[in-house]
Amino acid sequence: MSFPSRQIILPKLTVRVILYICTAAALLSGLTAYWSLQGPLKYTIEHELPSSNPSFQRPTQQQSKIYPSTTLSAPSSKATTPFSHLLPEDLEGSEDVELIFKTGATELFDKLPVHFVTTLTHVPHYNIFSDIDQKVGDYVIHDSLKGYNRTVKEKNSDFKLYLELQNDKPLRQDPKRLGLKGGWELDKYKNIYTLSEAFKMRPDAKWYLFIDADTYVMWPNLLRWLKDKDHKKPLYFGSPAMFKDVTFGHGGTGYLVSNGAMQEVVGKNPDVAKNYEDEAANSCCGDHVIGKLFFDHGIELTRANPSFNGEPPYSVAFAMDRWCEPVVTFHHMLASDVEDMWEFERENATANRDIIFADIFAHFVEPQLIEERECWDNYSENERWENVDGRSNLTYADCKKACEDDEDCRQFMFKKGSCKTSPYVKAGWKLPAGDTMKSGWLLDRTKALREKACPR
Repeated sequence: MSFPSRQIILPKLTVRVILYICTAAALLSGLTAYWSLQGPLKYTIEHELPSSNPSFQRPTQQQSKIYPSTTLSAPSSKATTPFSHLLPEDLEGSEDVELIFKTGATELFDKLPVHFVTTLTHVPHYNIFSDIDQKVGDYVIHDSLKGYNRTVKEKNSDFKLYLELQNDKPLRQDPKRLGLKGGWELDKYKNIYTLSEAFKMRPDAKWYLFIDADTYVMWPNLLRWLKDKDHKKPLYFGSPAMFKDVTFGHGGTGYLVSNGAMQEVVGKNPDVAKNYEDEAANSCCGDHVIGKLFFDHGIELTRANPSFNGEPPYSVAFAMDRWCEPVVTFHHMLASDVEDMWEFERENATANRDIIFADIFAHFVEPQLIEERECWDNYSENERWENVDGRSNLTYADCKKACEDDEDCRQFMFKKGSCKTSPYVKAGWKLPAGDTMKSGWLLDRTKALREKACPR
């Protein structure tokens, strides 16, 4: 595949318009399917194997939609539009990676459509898994839970939402309008079958990257990060978390699995997911189940942070230890955050050059830093004092002085009776009107961080 080398930068407004058009097209697709059917509606989806297949004030997005469908065949999940401003060498290795999204019916339309006009325009091979089969425009969403036995689903209260989604699908109603709850309880069951099915759909991929729908991937950075990795070895990368003495890759941050690991775990036992259904029921979360699966097969997690990063830009803890490192993922990204990052990546990526944390700081964080902000939380994490021992009368100035007296402190947060400081720099976000929290930064110290030079 050849890619144009001339840089083409669309105005930010253009991408917003494309996003609105994409969402409108999805709505039109659902309505068209409804009016065009003759006789009783069918709600089953026939699966064919897919071919190689800053905003600093976070609004709450609360909208999703389920679209019934006729009997559908899963098309090839393959992007056709390149990331137009990059050179061919920047996308070398794209064909080797399978990107797997995990989402849910109650959040799908909040988080997924923006990826149709950003992320998936330059990712050649991907699949999307949820808790119900559905279709959004030409994008097929696979049911990650269909592998569970019907009896298991009916006896396990965690599957209440899943059964309601199946039963209510003919009603063509928004799950939130129906008041359906239980998405978090259901979520932990998805990962194990998602991993198994992703391998069966494309067993020849060299790498499998599993993310959530609110994760953003810096795709060219990922491909360069992979260049010195051997996909034939059993490798499992991620940002470490722990549960029940098992270290696993945090799911929202993204975990990456080599073909060698997939062959060892799923290739040798195609029904291995069945063996971990009970583990899922007794676990905190689905990414832990994946960690247990690999641990049981002698494959331990390889640390991939800070490049695999579990925060959005405004809550990243910026410090010297990550300053010059490439960024591969962000998590907890709203649709507007994804668009902002996409535009930033398009406008700032340079051939054969990683975008590093220092670049993110300069664009998303530093412009937000002033000496103090009212009604603002900058995520300072070290408690200096609480409302005890007669300290309730201490002031913002006292909190600032506590930070100044600590040579490692770069920022602080004060709310009556409480003072927190931090050696990191974080932008944070604006709070609702009337909140009395106040945040401050020691700008001479944040400037010293910015001035650190990185080899290029």
